[in-house]
Amino acid sequence: MKTLVLVLMIVSATLSARGTSDSLVDEQKQLWGMTALGGANNDGVIYKIDRQGSKYVVKHSFVAQGPNNSRPNASLVQASNSKLYGVTYYGGVDDCGTIFEFDPPTGAFSVRAEFSGLEKGRYPNGNLVEAADGNLYGLTAAGGDSDVGVIFRFNPTTGDITKLFSFDAHLRGKTPMAALLIAKDGKLYGMTSLGGTKDQGVIFSYDIAKNEESTLASFDEAVNGSNPYGSLVQADDGMMYGLCYTGGTNNAGTLFQFNPTTALISKKIEFDNADNGGNPTGTLFAATDGLLYGVAQAGGSHSAGILFSYDPVTSAFSKKVDFDEQPNGSVPLGSLVQNIDGLLFGMCSMGGKDSGPLSLGTLFTYDIGTNTLNTRLQFDGSNGANPEYTNLIEIPVTIKTSTDAASPCVGAMLHVSYTIAGAYDDDNVFSVQLSDADGSFANPVVIGSSSTSQAGSIDATIPISTPAGSHYRVRVVATGPVVIGSDNGSDVVINALPEASITVSGDTLDATLAGMAYAWYNCASMTAPISGATNQRFIVAESGDYAVQVTNPGTGCSALSSCVNVISSEVDNNSANEWSLRPNPARSVLTLVAPNDLPYSVDLISARGQEVVHMESQTTQWSIPVDFLPAGVYALVIHSSKGASIVKTWVKVD
Repeated sequence: MKTLVLVLMIVSATLSARGTSDSLVDEQKQLWGMTALGGANNDGVIYKIDRQGSKYVVKHSFVAQGPNNSRPNASLVQASNSKLYGVTYYGGVDDCGTIFEFDPPTGAFSVRAEFSGLEKGRYPNGNLVEAADGNLYGLTAAGGDSDVGVIFRFNPTTGDITKLFSFDAHLRGKTPMAALLIAKDGKLYGMTSLGGTKDQGVIFSYDIAKNEESTLASFDEAVNGSNPYGSLVQADDGMMYGLCYTGGTNNAGTLFQFNPTTALISKKIEFDNADNGGNPTGTLFAATDGLLYGVAQAGGSHSAGILFSYDPVTSAFSKKVDFDEQPNGSVPLGSLVQNIDGLLFGMCSMGGKDSGPLSLGTLFTYDIGTNTLNTRLQFDGSNGANPEYTNLIEIPVTIKTSTDAASPCVGAMLHVSYTIAGAYDDDNVFSVQLSDADGSFANPVVIGSSSTSQAGSIDATIPISTPAGSHYRVRVVATGPVVIGSDNGSDVVINALPEASITVSGDTLDATLAGMAYAWYNCASMTAPISGATNQRFIVAESGDYAVQVTNPGTGCSALSSCVNVISSEVDNNSANEWSLRPNPARSVLTLVAPNDLPYSVDLISARGQEVVHMESQTTQWSIPVDFLPAGVYALVIHSSKGASIVKTWVKVD
């Protein structure tokens, strides 16, 4: 059969090249976050943005499962199975909160577990963390034996919640409001907002291996602060740092250091609810410049909160940004995160470019190098509203490529499969790129594409002009976002097509290339080869157009020749002499006399083998006009009723 070549004309972005397998030219990342309210049901949303802080897309709108809003006011976490997990403060059968799972590539959302008061805790208020055992750990603000919160474990495989420890409302703390920290020693560390010796919160640890909780230190409003609502962060030197919502001389909160070896809390900075802000509720973030960055929801020049840095080496505090309600937003309740390009991302729970009821918060970036804050997004209700006690997370966006066939032929189809991580835009195009024969993608050739945002496969076509070679690679790239996937990981051998041509000698046809497999075709009917015609040589029994398909038995590659016209000299039982043709030469009319009245047809063939006239007749004598033909030598091919052909040569004169 004929090999069809599909020519794909695809315009793609110019992408840098790399010939090594499993490597990405550019490490693409996306930022994902949540808002406590807004969206289609005003129950909060999951959203994504690109690494530059643009292309904001709502990926899921929460639906309340009880009398209250769902309020997903913690942060997402990406587990080792690449799924995103988070909690809602309310929801579930008992309206005590849920744990949900979200798959970025497919957008699949599911509630995996529900909290139930005393048994498992209620009102989870911080993000989950994944430990080395593959389980997720977290805290609830209430529930448990004393109804003041628990430490719990969630198994993402089974969906089971296990209560590990119940806080006691007294010395061991109560009402944890944030997340756990997995420290360098492998233990989990956290804080409660109340309880302890002064009922102002505690720092505790939990040993997973021993299933053992230890209350390490109590906060004291005047000495080191009180009521921590955020989480701890650990510096390179092993010290932990955190923020208290209240306490200190001004009762506006503190920044403190905790030594896990000595269990000592040391106050480092006092907020004043004025120039250097007040009442921080989030978690400090350790940036690439060695400083800790955070936000305070109150104070500053506009009494709308600040963004600050703290140097753990020198204890230097520096206010970087005064939030201003409009247009940058106000009341930043959450935490910051740094993206792959070094920008800090954060959110304000209120304010923005609009005043009044639409001041539902902002998403902003802060450039450490230029000390510049830019508002990237105004929350307006439809796209989310009022992000609380949360931060963005950064997840990779990748493509892994594989192929089903390792040795395709030039012009053949190549089935290319690919898997993805992250979420792709609705207008995204995945394209298959082919390297050169040395595996380099310096000048890749696009050989197939698919307009989709999902993983799958693409049937690509090896261009007919591709040189044969044994070190080709393929990879899949995307346009939205621009991602260059890893190559297929092994060499692809591309085989040349065999030569398919015919030499003609009378009514004998020979395929030019020896040592192949052959199939001869009558070009008038290409649906099936001529039965028994499988040799390199084929002798024509009937005039017509013929072609040969040549197959290389070593590679399986086939090629079909062009059709050649052959006039057969074979005759039937009626002798050619029984047919009369006159005059010869002829000027205007030929007279053909048949030996009987059986039906027959006539073809007039030029000296170049072109058919110029075809006629059907049942008469024994037939006058054929030829005055319109130019002078020259012609063949009159008579197809008799018995299937054979008779050839009469005649000359046309002017």
